Amino acid sequence: MPLRCLLHAGIPKTGSSSIQESLYHGLAHPGFRYVSLGEVTGERILATAFSSTAHHHHVHRKLGLTRAQIDQQRIHLRQEIESRIQLARRKQQTLIFSSECFWALPAEDLEQFRNLLERNGYAVEVIVYLRAWKSWLESCFQEYVKLGGSRFEVANEEYAIHRDFQHHLSKLDSVFGSAQVRAVDFRPDRFPGGCVVQDFCSRTQIPLAPQRIRRANEGISLPALQLLYNDRQLQGEMAPGLQSIIRNEILCRRLREVPGPRVRFHTRLVESVVSPLRATRPTLEQRLGSGFREDSEQDTTETCLADESDLLAIGTIARKWLSRATGQPCIHSRGTQQRQQLAGQMHYLFEHPSLSSRLRWHGDIFQRRIRHWLRDV
Repeated sequence: MPLRCLLHAGIPKTGSSSIQESLYHGLAHPGFRYVSLGEVTGERILATAFSSTAHHHHVHRKLGLTRAQIDQQRIHLRQEIESRIQLARRKQQTLIFSSECFWALPAEDLEQFRNLLERNGYAVEVIVYLRAWKSWLESCFQEYVKLGGSRFEVANEEYAIHRDFQHHLSKLDSVFGSAQVRAVDFRPDRFPGGCVVQDFCSRTQIPLAPQRIRRANEGISLPALQLLYNDRQLQGEMAPGLQSIIRNEILCRRLREVPGPRVRFHTRLVESVVSPLRATRPTLEQRLGSGFREDSEQDTTETCLADESDLLAIGTIARKWLSRATGQPCIHSRGTQQRQQLAGQMHYLFEHPSLSSRLRWHGDIFQRRIRHWLRDV
C-alpha cells in the first residue's frame, strides 16, 4: 500500500503563508515530514526543481540569478528532494509539500513531480483552496505591489495565470486523478476558529496543536497601500540582490501598522475580469459541494478603488503614520510635490529599518535555521 503525500497546491492569497509557517515551525510529529529544504515556503523550491519556466520566478529575478545558475540549482534541489522522500519512506512518514503557485505549472511539470513520488512508493493527495474572485483580485493586487509592482492592473501579469480556477482543477484531475484532488471554498467564517491552518490540518489529519499556529503575510490597509504604490511608481524597480529583498520585507511588515480601511475594488473595476469566469461557476459549485460565493457586486462606495487616482490620493492617516515612523515632519504639500516628498520618506524607511524590525527579522531567520537543523525541514 502506498504511503501518503499531501500536496497543498494553491491558490495564492488563501492563507498559504500561514499554513507554511505553521508547518515549518510547529509540526514535530514523527509520522509527518514537511519538505521545504530550509525555506519556510516550498514555493521557490518546488518551482525551481520542477517548473520548466523557473527562470521567470520573481525571487530569481530579484536575486539576479542567471539561467545557468537556476539550472544548477534545479539539479541540486531535485537530488535534495529525492533524498528527503527516501528518508521519509524508510521512516514510513507522511510527506507534506506546499506551494501556492504549483497548480499553475504545465501538466508535464506536475507529472514529473507525481512520477518522482510514485517511484518512491507515495500516492499524492492534492488540496486546493479557492477564493471568491473579487476578494482574491484585491489581495493579489496588494501582493503584487508589495513585491515591487508599480502598474495599476486589476489582473496583473503575476497572478493572471491563476484566475481560471476550473482550468487548473481539470489539469490537476488529469495528472493526479479527480479522486485525489480536493477543492475547498476559502471561507474563513466557516473554518474552525476562523483559521485556514486549523481547517487544512483537520481535513488532512495533520496533528498540529492550535498554539503552534502562526499567522503570516497578512494584508495591509488602504492607506498603507497608497504609500507603497506611490513609492513604487516614483522609485522604480528595486535593485536586485538579497539585501533589497530583506529590506523590502521589513518595510512591508512595518506597513501592517498603518491603520485604515481594507483594500476594496469598486464593482466596475473587476467586472471585465470576473464576467468571463462566471460560466465556470456552476461547475465549481458542483465540485465544492456548496455555492461558490460571488462578491463582485458588493462594493460601490466612495472608499472603494475605482481607478488609479484613488491610490494616489494619499490622506492624513498615511502621512501622519509615515511622519511618526521616520521621525520627519508631516508632509502637507499637494500634488506632485507631495508625492515626491512622501516617496522620499518611504525611501528613508526602506534604507533605515528600525532596530526592533531588524531584530525581529534576524530572530525569524535564527528560528528558521534552528528548525531546519533540528528537524531537517
